[in-house]
Amino acid sequence: MEIFSVVISGLALIMWVLILAHMLNGIRQMRDLTELGKPEPADRPQPRVSIVVTAKNEERKAEEALRSLMRLDYPDYEIVYVNDRSDDRTGEIVERLRATDGRIRTIHIQELPPGWFGKNHASYQAAKAATGEVLLFTDGDVIFAPHAVEYAVRHLVRDGLDHLTLSTRIAVSGPLLRSCIVVFATTVNLFLPPWKARDPKSSAYFGVGPFNMFLARSYHAIGGHRSVALRPDEDAQIAKLVKRRGMRSEVVRGEALVDFEWYSTFHGLVRGMEKNFFASMDYSLVKAGSYTVLMLWLMIVPFILAPTMAMVGGAWPAALFGAAAAVALANGVLVACQIRHPWWSGLLVPPAALAMIYALWRSAFVTIFRGVAWGGPPVALSELRRHRI
Repeated sequence: MEIFSVVISGLALIMWVLILAHMLNGIRQMRDLTELGKPEPADRPQPRVSIVVTAKNEERKAEEALRSLMRLDYPDYEIVYVNDRSDDRTGEIVERLRATDGRIRTIHIQELPPGWFGKNHASYQAAKAATGEVLLFTDGDVIFAPHAVEYAVRHLVRDGLDHLTLSTRIAVSGPLLRSCIVVFATTVNLFLPPWKARDPKSSAYFGVGPFNMFLARSYHAIGGHRSVALRPDEDAQIAKLVKRRGMRSEVVRGEALVDFEWYSTFHGLVRGMEKNFFASMDYSLVKAGSYTVLMLWLMIVPFILAPTMAMVGGAWPAALFGAAAAVALANGVLVACQIRHPWWSGLLVPPAALAMIYALWRSAFVTIFRGVAWGGPPVALSELRRHRI
């Protein structure tokens, strides 16, 4: 029995050492937009940009976010703002600001046609009305630094990219929420490493709602948001289409240039991930189960078995599980620093992992028995599965 305990504890330690090495290597490969986007003498004239903002009931952040776009240091851009059936003051705020700035165009959507989720439909309508050679899709609560678009377009053009997305700063409050972001970032880096998105030989893809930038011709070539009309994780899935078509995509660091508030409470996190956590597993119970087992094995078991083995006299298994737990915490601190959260956010990995497992299975349960409701009536799982890419 002790030999078996030594083997499994040693396996846990080896896995965490490999994961930490993977993270360190990946973080080293991630390039930063503040360096990539600096002006150079050979730069070509910058193309016209259409910034597509989709918003539903965003009155709390709408003005601050839109004003940050109005202050951009970019020579030629328009803001196509879609007020998607808001029943708060979002439309009123946007119209007041539009009257002061001719670069803002507004679209007010009153009804959602069948076969669409709300944000996807809003994005598609705005893209059809846009006049820019470059399309930037963002949300109504995202704050931009003045140089964000200038630097991003410069890098997009210089590197001949079809698609560019940023790892943005995610503002959350409370230690558990911050640790949930650390666990989320760890699993993303593990299964869909963002630094591999620019490798044409890799199938890795990445896209985020706060900042998804496309050449307009590339966006239309993949069918735009119509191709992901019933995907609640449309930001990632449209990036997946880019890679499937052999187009060039890249993820770069942009935490210093773009930030947004994710969720303010744990309840909000769980409810917010309800629509797309199970979707990110391709609606597969096998994948959800595999994710759960892996999270338990990596982020819970070492912290439980290290003291347990020590109490029953298994010195070597206790030491190895303890070392695995220490490496897990080191990885958490590393990822927390990478995403510009306090370093101690990485020390609550076990409860955060349990919270994310709960969020996943709640998402699966709701999706299976009720479907996904996102800005419209619920869509049944059978219909959602027909829209897998």
